[in-house]
Amino acid sequence: MKAIGIFAVALALSSYAQAQQKREGETPPPSKEREIVARFTAKVEWIEPAGEREADVVPIGFDAHWLVGIEILSTEKSVKPFNKKGKIILLIHSPAMLFAGDEKAPGKTYSFKVFGEMRKGHPEFGFAEAQENKSPEKKQR
Repeated sequence: MKAIGIFAVALALSSYAQAQQKREGETPPPSKEREIVARFTAKVEWIEPAGEREADVVPIGFDAHWLVGIEILSTEKSVKPFNKKGKIILLIHSPAMLFAGDEKAPGKTYSFKVFGEMRKGHPEFGFAEAQENKSPEKKQR
């Protein structure tokens, strides 16, 4: 079972590298003036394959096949649609890559960073990072 997971991650990384090579020839490099970074804390509510429901989504990256329902709890430095509290749905390539293989991400709270750039007056997000917010363990008396 572990070998299947490792194979899946290797396959995803290989696909990512191939897509990056294609994209490098098609799009200009990001301009410092257009770069944007959204930082926020959100609770992951659910994860499911794309296509199982109709929804307004925020696409992140390329070759996205997964929906991630989140509730934004706080924002630090952000742009639309990550600049206010509320529920949104992310369209991402791989939950395993975003949540570092954590299959139990739903129900947990993460600090997110979403990177992108402004294109034609609208944000286009290309990459996201998520780090679990671990609350300090309660000391027993």
